[in-house]
Amino acid sequence: METVRPIKINLLREEQQADRLPITVIIVVTLVIAMIGLMGGLYAVTLSQLHSEQALNKSLKASLGIYQKDNKSYMEQIAVLDGIKKREPMVKTLDNSRVSYLDLMTEVEKASPRGIILYNLDIQPNAIVITGRAGNEDQLAAMLAGLRESPWFKEIKTVSSTNEGEDIDGLRRFDIQYGWEAVRK
Repeated sequence: METVRPIKINLLREEQQADRLPITVIIVVTLVIAMIGLMGGLYAVTLSQLHSEQALNKSLKASLGIYQKDNKSYMEQIAVLDGIKKREPMVKTLDNSRVSYLDLMTEVEKASPRGIILYNLDIQPNAIVITGRAGNEDQLAAMLAGLRESPWFKEIKTVSSTNEGEDIDGLRRFDIQYGWEAVRK
């Protein structure tokens, strides 16, 4: 007869654990591959965004350079405009004091009675010399009175009248020198 052998019962199921090990490895490897793929995808997306951000940054830098040039030009124009505004009162004063020679000659004509012939009107910055001929001293005196009444003329400095050089009509030569101011009416 045979002897009794002991019976060993393995309740841990060793065979099932051995079967699970390859499945666990497969799952872990699959998860690792999935994670690597996910990380690779995120890297690609991040790299793409980096390139687009770099392009945007380059574009913004170019736009900033253009803006700075335009701003500098604008500031220079503002400075010029401020200079013009500061000079504007002076320009208005000069413009108000400017008199055209035509206006001045019209004023001399108004002061000259009939029979006065003007040969030369020498206009200088603050003085005028009139050379002409008059029929008599009364006409010359009337012209001087008309010049004195005009607000444009002042300080009659020299009046000379000579009988020399009377022309065929018997007119006398005269020279009148006086100061004048450009006064706009």
